[in-house]
Amino acid sequence: MKSNKKNGLVYLPLFIALLLMASLACQALLGDPDSEPAFEETIIEPLPADDSADSSEMVEEQVVEEEDKEEVIEEFDQETEPEAPADTAADVEEESVSDSEVDEEGSIDSESSEPAEESEESTDQTDGLSEVSPLVLGNFGFVQEPERIEVAFAFHVDNPNADFGIQDSEYQIAVYDESGSILATDSGFISLILPSEETAIGSSIWLDEGLRAAEIEIQISSGEPVVLDPAPVMSITMPRYFDEEFSQRVTGILESGYPQYMEDIIVTVVAYDNQGNIVGSGFTNVDWIDPGESTGLETYITVVGEVDSIEMFPRTSFFSLEVDRGILPEGVSKLEFVDVGYYQDEDGVTFGLLTLNPNQNFATENATYSATAFANDGSVLFVDRGYFDLILPGEQMVVGRFIYSDTGEEVAQIDYRLRSGDFIETDPIPQFGSGNVNYLPDDFSPTVTGEIQNPFDWDIEDVRVWALLYDEANNIVGSGYDFLDFIPANGSAATEIYVDGHPNPTRI
Repeated sequence: MKSNKKNGLVYLPLFIALLLMASLACQALLGDPDSEPAFEETIIEPLPADDSADSSEMVEEQVVEEEDKEEVIEEFDQETEPEAPADTAADVEEESVSDSEVDEEGSIDSESSEPAEESEESTDQTDGLSEVSPLVLGNFGFVQEPERIEVAFAFHVDNPNADFGIQDSEYQIAVYDESGSILATDSGFISLILPSEETAIGSSIWLDEGLRAAEIEIQISSGEPVVLDPAPVMSITMPRYFDEEFSQRVTGILESGYPQYMEDIIVTVVAYDNQGNIVGSGFTNVDWIDPGESTGLETYITVVGEVDSIEMFPRTSFFSLEVDRGILPEGVSKLEFVDVGYYQDEDGVTFGLLTLNPNQNFATENATYSATAFANDGSVLFVDRGYFDLILPGEQMVVGRFIYSDTGEEVAQIDYRLRSGDFIETDPIPQFGSGNVNYLPDDFSPTVTGEIQNPFDWDIEDVRVWALLYDEANNIVGSGYDFLDFIPANGSAATEIYVDGHPNPTRI
């Protein structure tokens, strides 16, 4: 029995070597190709007790014959070097790629040439975006007029990135009373801040009756970085503050350096005292501005305290450029001015604008206009903007307005602008007619009366009727409008219109 035991132990090192080589072969076929075998971490499970000799004797014999085992392993390595078939290696490589395709990280084996290039490119982009700095919150403040529930606030925000715009940012505001209790919260979006742009956001939040704000908290979150080419300049010149009896307002001139038609420009106004504290804010929207042109702007603001200076911050969005209203359909002509004019007295200014749709087969909807009144020093006194609901083919249309002013400052000129709306192809349409027109003077409310003819075979409802006043030199010196509830089919209806302007016009 003892001799058999020794004979069995002779083959034990060879058996152990075979187990080690089998384990290494399995790791080479199934394991990570980049990993190296670590003999120290290999664990050999002991044989069952009933099939093996005494464990202490096996360990003793194994130690005694350690040198023999190393020689056998070396000899086995030289004589039995396994070679995997070519098709088997291909299968293993294909299986490895398949496994990596469904890996949690979604990445393919880094040793593959094409995925490596994509990974490098993705890394470059990620590195670039990782260098994007967050938006910086600057000076902020608020005002609340006595006995008013409106809290007007403004805050500065800067984009410190010279190569990235930031889009779709958000802000949050919380209003506190003196005890630190929250009175109200609100939030909003900042659609786009251009590279290196320093701008301001202004708005209002309303409290319940009787509540007074003592403090506000502003939080901003940076949106998504976007690579933008250097943007043209959008600037505002000649800001002017009007502290009037019943309101406060600011005017200025918006100048566009863009070579294309722009619309939806947001302008924030911030008022400061002589210490640089924010004492007022407001904002307005400029509907449109022509390429490389300028336009007047005006907005009312909320102010508490003495105003020492005014800043105005224009801000564009991605929607400012995504417009097609500057392009006319084929065969369509833009709207034309027929006549413009104004009249000024001690109460204010009345202007009138007469335009023509020269197209005989196109009506236009939602055309817009602007009228900017300038003072002698070139500053803006007031701005009026509006739109025409509908101008039929070949039809003349009027717009006018009375602008109250308590400054008594003389209007040097009024700049009028037109922007065509949406053109709709149609057959020629008959025009309304008018007759029996008269002017009824009055010290407080002069009126124009007349009759309007309906050329259609059906009743027409909600008809807006304009009147223009002319002086001896055939200049427009007044205007006004009113609505007729309806005009019967192929019939007429009488109208009475209150007008503003010259007290003694010579023609209506």
